Amino acid sequence: MEIPLYTLSVMYSPDPVNFMELNSGLRGQQRKTFGFFSGVGCAMLILFRLFGYAGQATT
Repeated sequence: MEIPLYTLSVMYSPDPVNFMELNSGLRGQQRKTFGFFSGVGCAMLILFRLFGYAGQATT
């Protein structure tokens, strides 16, 4: 069960965010978008921690 949850969470979140970050970096707008990207990073951290705890609870 852990593998499908991991696959779904990774499949839909990083790619569009990486392209947005690359675009803002090329345009010199890092300061304007820093809050958004740090929020995405925190959300991914929380998601992976929850999946890790759920995986530990089932074993």
